[in-house]
Amino acid sequence: MDDAEAQDVNVFAAMTVAVNDAFQARLSRLGVSASQAACLATLRAFPGDSIDQIAGVTGLTGSGTTRLVAQLVQDGLVVKSPGADARSVAVSLTERGEAAADAVLRARHECFGDLFQGLDVSERRVLGRLSRRLLATFEPTEDWADRTCRFCDYATCPQQSCPVACASGTS
Repeated sequence: MDDAEAQDVNVFAAMTVAVNDAFQARLSRLGVSASQAACLATLRAFPGDSIDQIAGVTGLTGSGTTRLVAQLVQDGLVVKSPGADARSVAVSLTERGEAAADAVLRARHECFGDLFQGLDVSERRVLGRLSRRLLATFEPTEDWADRTCRFCDYATCPQQSCPVACASGTS
């Protein structure tokens, strides 16, 4: 790797850290952790997910996810109901939870939308194409797809056309 390429890699890494920090700050202003936000955003798209499914999305252990869901129940954002089998629990958003999930998705859109404002339309399209190509370089497992898309707005990127879902075979 020559010096120019090393600097490009370094600048890209700094940009990804800066965007992540900006998004985390927006979540903090909403009063939710990244795990809470991922759970809310996922349940917006997939109501009735199980504790195990939420654990896969958040990256938490089963017990950590149980505590996360318990806190969201206490906050009035989710409700639990019997799951698909006797051992599982289905988790769904309440009306307050839907509003909180919408706020998370709005914060994500605004954060990344702000980044796009410095680009013209053709540059935005190039960045989109490059992002799809870069996503295709990861090991495309279902767990990776679930974690990668934990803050996605599934209404704007349906499973059948999502580059992450298509790469992992989950579409």
